[in-house]
Amino acid sequence: MNSGRWICAIGLVTLFITGCAKQQSSFDRAVAQDAYESKAESSSYNNEKFTSSNSTSTPLRVPSLRKIIYTGDIRLVVKNFDGVDQEIADLVEQHSGFISSSTVQSQQHDQRYGQWAVRIPASEFRDFFEAVQDIGIPEVANKDSRDVTEEYVDLEARIKSKKQLETRVLRLLEREDNQIQQVISLEKELERIRSEIERMEGRLRVLKNRVELTSIKIYCREERDYVPPQTPDFDNQISAAWSNSTDNVSNAAQGFAIWFVGAAPWLIVLAVPLTLIIVPSYFVAKKRRRKAQ
Repeated sequence: MNSGRWICAIGLVTLFITGCAKQQSSFDRAVAQDAYESKAESSSYNNEKFTSSNSTSTPLRVPSLRKIIYTGDIRLVVKNFDGVDQEIADLVEQHSGFISSSTVQSQQHDQRYGQWAVRIPASEFRDFFEAVQDIGIPEVANKDSRDVTEEYVDLEARIKSKKQLETRVLRLLEREDNQIQQVISLEKELERIRSEIERMEGRLRVLKNRVELTSIKIYCREERDYVPPQTPDFDNQISAAWSNSTDNVSNAAQGFAIWFVGAAPWLIVLAVPLTLIIVPSYFVAKKRRRKAQ
């Protein structure tokens, strides 16, 4: 009788352990399947990018609008600085932009100047860049562009992939047969995935902002007698060469004079001991020559 009870107890324990093992195995297979699908999806995306960029038979899928960041740098000279600040503000407003920062030095006794950092919609970039140069005489007018289409598309695809993985992990968390350790592990994985999504979405927002709103730096200074530099002809080149040569000779002479004045005290200090050595040596040598004769 007792042996029968022991046999029944052992059987129940065995069934319980087998059931737990099956649940754990089922959970592990589900996690492994999700990880495999995520990896396969990422691999498929990378292969698709590689095939699109290297295959000549399959056309590259390029977005209809490329994502390009435009920047500009303008340096102006005006003969009268009055009203320049307001004129730039009016131009920015006309082109639907805004001034992100500005510095204006308008004291009458000092050289007046101003610096502005403006943000202009990409569609208005070219018109604004040309219009702002009419305020004064442009010394520098540089434009630059950077194509970020590949990074933009890559971020969108990675965010989509991560969100799909997030959905799978949430599905696993909803299972009723999860154990505490499994729930803790899934929550950590969910936190990591969401952190990556937030980071990529932040970078995507930055790119989108810089693509939609271009950045232009403007510097303007006042110079009443400013004469724009002109392309020199042959006569001007000869004159410039002669002027440069005479200036170099004059600078060299001035440099020597300055050096001599600075070295004079040292020359006087050194002359005394040299005289005390050289003069007696001369007379001694002269006396020896007389005796030899």
